[in-house]
Amino acid sequence: MRKPEVGDRIILTEDVGYMFSTIKKGSTGVITQVSNWSWAAKANVDGKEIDLREGTYEIL
Repeated sequence: MRKPEVGDRIILTEDVGYMFSTIKKGSTGVITQVSNWSWAAKANVDGKEIDLREGTYEIL
């Protein structure tokens, strides 16, 4: 898997907790911010800005 870039479309490969709810596996979104020192990223998924770590998403 290549390092994500801002604007990349993604799909979640596992459920991701968000506040008091869960964003389900298979949801799609767009990378909005990428960490300079790791594969961690922020993405807008289902209208929510979430933090993602390596292995929880795939780039489409």
